[in-house]
Order: sequence, then C-alpha cells, then structure tokens
Amino acid sequence: MNLDDQSMGQERKQPRYSVAARQSALTSVGDLSTIGLTLVFSIVIGTFTGKWLGSKFGNQQLGLIIGFLLGTVAGFIQMYKSIYRWNRRIEQQKELGLKGKTHPD
Repeated sequence: MNLDDQSMGQERKQPRYSVAARQSALTSVGDLSTIGLTLVFSIVIGTFTGKWLGSKFGNQQLGLIIGFLLGTVAGFIQMYKSIYRWNRRIEQQKELGLKGKTHPD
C-alpha cells in the first residue's frame, strides 16, 4: 500500500468558516477596494471639471490646477470617511464577539 492509497482513505479536514465570517471578509475587501477607486475618480472628475470650467472662464491651466486640488482634497476626505466607517464596523464586530463569550469566574 503506497501513500496515495492511504491518503485516499482519509478525508482531509479543512477549516470551516461561518457564512457570517466569509461575508464579513468579503465586505471588508469590497469596502477597502472602493477607497482607491473613489480617490482616483474624484481626482479625475475634479481635474476634468476644473479644466472645462477654466476654458469657460478663459484660463484653462488655472482651472485644471484648481480642479485637481479640489478633487484631491475631496478624494482624501472621502477616503478618511470610508476608513473611519470600516474601522468602526470592525470595532463593533469585536465588541459583539466579546459579549457573546462567557468567562467562568
């Protein structure tokens, strides 16, 4: 009997994660991935809007710079808010996990 025959008879035990834990992990990945996209989109939208407004008012370069700066600031503000919400959600999950456990005293 070789190793392949022995391993076929034994089932591999894989750790089972609850559905809630998997959903929580996927939600966290989704939240964190939107942070980068939000930052990029706000900079791009701010830049093109500033460039367009600058061309309407006669100074395209100044509009582009102002739009870029406003888009960058808006992106970082939104990034901060998203990270703050994500951290708050994790803290709430930790508190719920600790409340569910009983300590024998």
